[in-house]
Amino acid sequence: MKKFILLLVFYIVSIMCNAQVADHWETIVQGTGTWKYLVPAAQPDSDWNAVNYVDTAWNSGNGSIGYGDGDDSTVISPAVSVFMRKQFTVIDTSKILDVILHVDYDDGFVAYLNGVEIARQNLGTPGQVNAFNQPADGMHEALLYQGISPPYYFIAKQLLSPGVNVLSAEVHNESLGSSDLTAFLNLSVAVSDTTFSYDTVPGWFYGPLISSNLPIISINTLGQMIPDDPRIVVQMGIIDNGTGMINHVTDPFNNYNGLVNIEVRGSSSQNFPKLSYSFETQDTSNAELDVSLLGLPAESDWVLYAPYNDKSLMRDALAYKMARDMARYATRTVYAELLLNGDYQGIYVLEEKIKRDANRVDIAKLTPADTTGDDLTGGYIIKIDKATAGGGYWTSAYPPYTGAWQTIEFRYHYPDSEDMMPQQKAYIQNFMYEMETALKDTNFTDPDSGYRHYLDPASFIDYFIVNEVTLNVDAYRLSTYFYKDKDSNGGLLKMGPIWDYNISMGNANYCQGILTFLWSYQFNSYCGSDDWQVPFWWERLLQDSLFANELKCRWLSLRQSTLNTSYLLNYIDSVAMALDESKERNFQRWPILGVYVWPNYYYFNTYQEEVDWLKTWLTDRLNWLDQNMPGNCNTVSSETTIPDSENMNVYPNPLSDGAVISFTQIKTEHVSITITDITGRSILTLYDSELSAGNHRLKWNMKDNNGANVKAGIYFLQKYSGSSYAIKKLSVIK
Repeated sequence: MKKFILLLVFYIVSIMCNAQVADHWETIVQGTGTWKYLVPAAQPDSDWNAVNYVDTAWNSGNGSIGYGDGDDSTVISPAVSVFMRKQFTVIDTSKILDVILHVDYDDGFVAYLNGVEIARQNLGTPGQVNAFNQPADGMHEALLYQGISPPYYFIAKQLLSPGVNVLSAEVHNESLGSSDLTAFLNLSVAVSDTTFSYDTVPGWFYGPLISSNLPIISINTLGQMIPDDPRIVVQMGIIDNGTGMINHVTDPFNNYNGLVNIEVRGSSSQNFPKLSYSFETQDTSNAELDVSLLGLPAESDWVLYAPYNDKSLMRDALAYKMARDMARYATRTVYAELLLNGDYQGIYVLEEKIKRDANRVDIAKLTPADTTGDDLTGGYIIKIDKATAGGGYWTSAYPPYTGAWQTIEFRYHYPDSEDMMPQQKAYIQNFMYEMETALKDTNFTDPDSGYRHYLDPASFIDYFIVNEVTLNVDAYRLSTYFYKDKDSNGGLLKMGPIWDYNISMGNANYCQGILTFLWSYQFNSYCGSDDWQVPFWWERLLQDSLFANELKCRWLSLRQSTLNTSYLLNYIDSVAMALDESKERNFQRWPILGVYVWPNYYYFNTYQEEVDWLKTWLTDRLNWLDQNMPGNCNTVSSETTIPDSENMNVYPNPLSDGAVISFTQIKTEHVSITITDITGRSILTLYDSELSAGNHRLKWNMKDNNGANVKAGIYFLQKYSGSSYAIKKLSVIK
């Protein structure tokens, strides 16, 4: 235990010294070199990891050591554990600025430097000795044989001694019957003077994150492996020095520094090496704690989404922006870079988890006491999803289409199934049955008894538009949310929020997901063998000429504003610009450019090609929808035909001391004017209230919402109102 405490002290010192890290890295212990190893039949000597331990009775072999998968240079018989050690010489410790250890392992390990524990994952409790036959805490697949760099761990350089040192590790299998085991360690140093040369770093080597123009999120699991379930409690810190500022890993945690409980999230995405996580912020008593993270409204439940198979890194964020620009709630997003136990994990997106909340899905709170009257009628959040999404469910009385072999399962999202009273389950089930029955009825368009008595057409129209613009292959059938508030608050069923768009916009090689000239709502007709199918709702709604005409009018209005092609392409370019630096690190950590990752149809050699393909696909898709959107519209006023930026002027631009913003307001209505940075994060609200018709001027004094001066860079001035949308790019120079 004393050694473990010493390790923690050295770890803190090493983090504080990271500002000195050099760009020149060399390997001091090659993972592929010759190691001494032991497959124990009994507990090894207690000093087996000490420098002076005599290991002449141990076997010798090149790393990696293990069996299965064909990735081991030294193959051993199936075993629960293998112990390994390698002596090496440090020429001059004063020339070493930093130390990192890369470990490729299957399934858990503890590593030691000169007898001191320096890293541990998926095996036992930090600081405690493991039995030789103790299984790993769970499964973990090795990465190098998959073409992916293994994780690294910062090591306190003070643990290195001049002269002879020893690096050692014990790697444990999840069971004796496991099909594979891998043990591979590679120790590298950053040096200030290359006179004392060690070895060249391997081709897969990637160095640590030093600084970023994005916020930096750091998670320390204290040696635990993050599971799918149950959640574990870990430490999390966030560094965010503000718009235009550089964040360094040595900076203090100034946005959040505390506990979270965390788990791996997702379904098919759990097969990727870059994992997404759900987490809840907590206080020291492990009670949930509402906090504002990276400028988002305070809450406790969050998602760290890992863009992996979407190599543009932005399809999710782009879809959510489309919905928010329609004045629909969709999860707010902030890009960040993630460190997990000091190991760089790449670009992540902090997202709001779908939840009942005044700043998220704003519906009434439903408690166990709400079993009668108006209180019973809301609020509910329901979803259509895979069984892996969890929660109780009931089955629709109506198949997706006549003769369908599959039925639709409605899953409880809020409240949790186990928290709901029988009366509440009965109420929402009956409501959904009546809604579907009305929609099926021959008089489904009747204004009093038809479907409009149960559902909100406007929300269904906006949901339809987002899913059709993106040609989401999961649309309407997976990750499909809808909600109902109390009758006293309207009480109609509303679609949304939208969720999960990483395999949309041409990023799917199945069910015609690459094409731009078909409909997502007709998924059943060309991919009917899939296990999850689209409810009959959408085909039926489009049979109502009023619904179709409302859809067409909404489409034409949006195409003149927030779904304008130029506006969307400019947003894509702005995100690519914001990720220009960090994307290099991301694809060094995850070298998947030019490599197929499920379910890519096209996969390009460069990031810019991925972005260009997204822009081309989206342009073609919008053009096709212009020609094929159902319905007729004769009510779109010329007032909505405001070009993207011609109705708003900024002088001067570029600007350094301030700017005057002038525009014409065509009618009296609520107007919101904001300034965002290139990541889409709002930094200032210039105006948010009713504004009369006429000519107007506003001044910007180059400060943000906190009164701080903004830094040089690219910003966007955006004006929203019920009748128009306008955007201007601002160049701030200092």
